[in-house]
Amino acid sequence: MARLLNEKEKEEILSIKHEDISLDMFKSFFCASENNPKARFSFQDKISLNANEYYNKNPIVTNIGRFIVNKTLLEPKLIKYLGYQDTVLNKKTIEKLVNNIVHLSLNNEEITIQDIIYFYDQINWLGYGTAEYVCPSLNTEAELPPPKVVKRKKELLEQYKEEIANNNVSVINKIENELIEIARQEMKDMPSLDIYDSGMGDFKNHYKNTALMRGAIIDFANDGEFTSSMYSLVEGIPKDEYHKYANIATAGTYARVS
Repeated sequence: MARLLNEKEKEEILSIKHEDISLDMFKSFFCASENNPKARFSFQDKISLNANEYYNKNPIVTNIGRFIVNKTLLEPKLIKYLGYQDTVLNKKTIEKLVNNIVHLSLNNEEITIQDIIYFYDQINWLGYGTAEYVCPSLNTEAELPPPKVVKRKKELLEQYKEEIANNNVSVINKIENELIEIARQEMKDMPSLDIYDSGMGDFKNHYKNTALMRGAIIDFANDGEFTSSMYSLVEGIPKDEYHKYANIATAGTYARVS
């Protein structure tokens, strides 16, 4: 559980230099081990920063994770112009940050192409090199539908069996949306959902197809028509539905080349 760092701990974190950031540092600060069953810090642990204590104009309560991101990605030069970025790091905010850096480079001759290259090197290292130490893995629990979802799906399939047989897209979408919402609520506290919350995965698409149901499928053999599959990849594709999934492969290939 996240806690507010005391002054001694805060001083230790703030004393980290850009060149100190390494896999060894991540292991010593944030990883538990057989000999040390409790990690010293969590990325969610809070740090209270006074105004201008670390490129922040106003007093803020941030966390260690965001501090490390700023120090890793924006030092030694970019942070002087961009200031402290006290925001969740996900696909959307990364894109915004990259756009801001590009805009900065076009309007500030102090920012060189080497600074941009270094930023990309750092973000790749932070995103990939540290993954085994900081990212919760997708586990079996996060890939299977919760019991409440399984029960409700069975009820919905029985309730709307005629509409499903007739490939009623509106009803099929209604079913999958309800199941997605239930699954989201049932799984909201799972660390493995970070991959979806980050924006790098799509719960309404990837998780739905994996654990809930495929839903409506465009029928390339009949213009403007749809088929459907109420099975998930975890359940497996019935042999009599192989032709439907061939349409998915066709749609994916068409989208990539068009």
